[in-house]
Amino acid sequence: MNHFTIYYDIRRYGAIGDGKALCTSAIQAAIDECREKGGGTVYITAGVYLTGTISLHSGITLYIDKSATLLASTDEKDYPELELLSVIDNRVTPLVCTYPSQALIYAANADNIGVTGGGKIEGQGGYGSGYFPVYTQNRCVRPTLILMEYCRYVDIESVTLSNAAFWSTRFVMCGYMNFNAVKVLSLDTYNGDGLDFCGGENVMISNCVFEAGDDCIALKAFRPEHICRRFTVTNCIFTSKWAGIRMGPEAEAEMLDIAVSNCVFESCGDGIKIEACGGKVFENFLFSNLIMRNVERPVFAVLNSYSFLHEPTCRPAGSVLRNITIRDLTVTVSRDEKYERLLMRDMPGITFSGTMNDRISNLTLDNIQIQDEGGFTDPCVCALDVPEFLDYTNLYAESCHMERPCVPASGIYMRHVENANLRHISISTLLPDVRPMLILDDVCGSSIFDVTGFATDMTSCVTLKVGCKELVESGYRVFPSNANIVTTAEASAEQTEIWAAGKTEARRIDEMFAQEAYNVDNARKLPLLSAFTPEPISTSETAATYIIETDLRSDNADKAAYLYMPYVIGNMEVYINGNGTAAVSRVLSPAYKHSMRYFYAVELTPHIEVPSAEPTKIKICLTGKEAGIYSPVEIRAN
Repeated sequence: MNHFTIYYDIRRYGAIGDGKALCTSAIQAAIDECREKGGGTVYITAGVYLTGTISLHSGITLYIDKSATLLASTDEKDYPELELLSVIDNRVTPLVCTYPSQALIYAANADNIGVTGGGKIEGQGGYGSGYFPVYTQNRCVRPTLILMEYCRYVDIESVTLSNAAFWSTRFVMCGYMNFNAVKVLSLDTYNGDGLDFCGGENVMISNCVFEAGDDCIALKAFRPEHICRRFTVTNCIFTSKWAGIRMGPEAEAEMLDIAVSNCVFESCGDGIKIEACGGKVFENFLFSNLIMRNVERPVFAVLNSYSFLHEPTCRPAGSVLRNITIRDLTVTVSRDEKYERLLMRDMPGITFSGTMNDRISNLTLDNIQIQDEGGFTDPCVCALDVPEFLDYTNLYAESCHMERPCVPASGIYMRHVENANLRHISISTLLPDVRPMLILDDVCGSSIFDVTGFATDMTSCVTLKVGCKELVESGYRVFPSNANIVTTAEASAEQTEIWAAGKTEARRIDEMFAQEAYNVDNARKLPLLSAFTPEPISTSETAATYIIETDLRSDNADKAAYLYMPYVIGNMEVYINGNGTAAVSRVLSPAYKHSMRYFYAVELTPHIEVPSAEPTKIKICLTGKEAGIYSPVEIRAN
């Protein structure tokens, strides 16, 4: 990128840095004059500058001084609807409140641009009343801090992106991008992603720190032209309520040649998440020298036929996920209070799940230490059948569709994989756990060498269940030496009985989740009637209660209507219009001690009293650690 010496101080154009005066016109005037004179640097000096949408152009660097803050206005009138070059097709799912078209800083078809200087861009977003975003009947205002389309040679360096109302950034088909020393602070923002890419190539991300309410880095492909290729991520630190680095499941194009190295993941929902969908190719991924501490799902990779653009009946098959290497990975958990929410982790340290028709291929795991929390002591968890993802083509390929309520392996779970090589792997649990440490199901042409399991005081917790073909067992060790090592062909009558003991309970949970998936799919197809952010009327460390009133009345109860909650935690009971008995409930077996983080939809119309024409009142009672509704609630009805 060219470094220009001509500076355009926004104060010369009328900007006042008191955090109160709206400076949009002044900042844009400085940018426009800079553009007219061939480019340069627009200088934001010390102070707090309130602004709405501003547009960058080729040859311009926005320099935010380390003592300066660019403050996003919270007045929706300051964010016009942008005429985006890349329209996201929303034929399948209404996306009115999911992908809004507003931004604080916008650029399109621009080359040699940058945002730097050491200062802050503050979005004033957050969760709860009094924050962005703003929901109205027909509009959702959730401006991205930086939105760029079809730009090249972009430098974003030494800036802090704080409290966005939506994704902190979105980059659509941009190339030759360099991110260095960027800090993202959006931990309390729903959908608070860090760096989001819809396609793009030749992207380098280094020396960045993320504290994100959603994915820290996300690679997406909403359109067939949104190919992601040649991305490198190095020397970064990730904290996230969802994923550190995520690829998919919006995957209508290929994702190729991704390298991640020398990074630390701490207190994340997922570390590395790969969701290969849409019938596209995901290949050539290298992950090395990674530390993950208190990460619920350190590595989660799946194939699935989910498609953003296609109805379930005509979705493309044949997704490909291949050539993946994970080397020098350390996974640990701690018991300090800060990370207590991660107790009873329900996914193993590493999960790779293909489909019956399309296997994940050419997978190498080398020099990996996994310390899992453990703690599952009910033998029925060993009987749980992990659903095939082909059964859930209407939904994201999320881990919650596999948990139900947990995956029956504590260390590594692999299914429908070929040419997998496991070398120099150590697996242990802090707490006793009845689940096998390693499960290989339909794994072909693969080898195990020097895989070590360390038992606690429950011998069965190191049962090694291997159900695969053409497996070369080059050597594995289990300590203590009297721990069970068993293949599916050699299972004793007692072990077979234990694995079958929980079938009834597992079937009940499976039916409950299937109904939830059906409701969510139906709800997503309906138009958005209203959206709002609920506040609990009472809350504690293990419970939360909400009262929600809607405009839906019994005079239109013959129509389909759903209460849709994208992010909810806890066992749930729902009471509609004061009924003493829960109209809808979701209570898991106490043996699992499990709080769900899951899309949830409640069908309203069967429970609306007739002939009353009063607004529908809904009471939601949640129990469990961190119980609560953590997303805007939507009413969807036809």
